[in-house]
Amino acid sequence: QALKAPMDAGAIEIDFVEEGSLSNIQNALLTGKYHVLHYTGHGAHDSNGSSLILEDSFGGPKPAYISDLLPIIREANSLRLVVLSGCQTGQIDQTQAMSGIAPGLLQVVPAVVAMQFTVLDDSAQKWAGAFYTTIGQGGVLEDAMQAGRRAMNENNAAAVDWGVPALYLHRPNIRLVDPSRTDTNVVAPAQFDVATLPLPSAPFFAERRETLRHLRYALANNSSQMYSE
Repeated sequence: QALKAPMDAGAIEIDFVEEGSLSNIQNALLTGKYHVLHYTGHGAHDSNGSSLILEDSFGGPKPAYISDLLPIIREANSLRLVVLSGCQTGQIDQTQAMSGIAPGLLQVVPAVVAMQFTVLDDSAQKWAGAFYTTIGQGGVLEDAMQAGRRAMNENNAAAVDWGVPALYLHRPNIRLVDPSRTDTNVVAPAQFDVATLPLPSAPFFAERRETLRHLRYALANNSSQMYSE
């Protein structure tokens, strides 16, 4: 919703990774020239550093540390910003600073946003809405971060969590959307009402993530499995 205007103008496109495994994220990043990677999920911090809780091949939790993420993000050389909207993704070990995901990713991307501590879902959503609205309007990342923090404080001042999001930068005044751009060749995406579309005729295959996951695993490992529905 925050990026609706630039999306309608064809200036921004958004894709989603259906299942959050490291290999799926890698495959998605290699299919196009993306400028922003936004992670929404759980984060954790232990003796090995901060981690993102991704999925394994069967949908179970699997932590991904900076050593797992760095080679994949390095390959996506068009990325300019990584947003880690997960608790503790911005925590740093005082004796091993680069074990943290946020400072570690700065080795390969110009800017990273991470959450230093636990953050409420509602607060994170308010922050993201204001943050991306400012970016979509052509604002620099510092202004977008300020807008996001202000939105968190206005939403729930008692939570005092506006300082949880942290912005890490290689250089100041990074702007992801050029407000002066007037590209007459940009074609806005077609708009249509999905409510008017006919329902698929039975039998059809939908909403079966577990079965699809097993099928993908079987194909990847050259094995045969039988399923019944």
